[in-house]
Amino acid sequence: MESILYQCVSFFASISGIICGIGGRAINKHIDSRAVDKLFLVLMGVIILISFYNTWRYLSL
Repeated sequence: MESILYQCVSFFASISGIICGIGGRAINKHIDSRAVDKLFLVLMGVIILISFYNTWRYLSL
């Protein structure tokens, strides 16, 4: 049963990766460099906030 679950997850992860790659390529053609920099900084901030949240959650038992 676990083997089927892992195969399904792998399959859907591969399909979603392909779809996101196609979508990313289409968006990349229409976005300028300044917008990319802003988007990168915002996403980096989100990742940092998630890291702080996880640190606070798991260290404050």
